[in-house]
Amino acid sequence: MIHELSEEQRMMVHSLRTFLSRDVSPNIREWDKGGGLPQHIYERMARLGLFGICIPEQLGGAGYDYLTLGIVCEEL
Repeated sequence: MIHELSEEQRMMVHSLRTFLSRDVSPNIREWDKGGGLPQHIYERMARLGLFGICIPEQLGGAGYDYLTLGIVCEEL
């Protein structure tokens, strides 16, 4: 099944790719050797809506669908 991404999904991909290329990729080897990601990366991921992707907003999640979850997992 082929899906056309919604504008919201395209914006999520763009935001995630920008974040990963700017904030994560240059540092990931160092962080991996150190045993994990620094707290500010988790905080940024939360602001991008990467936690609780499929949980409804009224329950504290991001309110996205499962296709968006798959897209985010693939990008990560």
